[in-house]
Amino acid sequence: MVLALAHIRHYGHPFWYAQVLGIYHVNVIYTGEGNADFLPHRLEFLWVQWYKLEDQPETNQLACISFLPSSDDHSFGFLDPDDIL
Repeated sequence: MVLALAHIRHYGHPFWYAQVLGIYHVNVIYTGEGNADFLPHRLEFLWVQWYKLEDQPETNQLACISFLPSSDDHSFGFLDPDDIL
């Protein structure tokens, strides 16, 4: 569960939901402008499958969610572990 971006909230719902499929890290060397050194930096990320909200629930009910179809371009994505609630 992560906080929904304010400009993309569905039904006024404050959260997005996903299932973690994998936990990964890579060692990245940034070679662009402003690089002070060429040392590797560890970058951690999660591979997730996103849920979608079903119809808006009645007041005081839990949200109903289901997976996005795997054919949808937005069904899978990556998250920073620090963004998870």
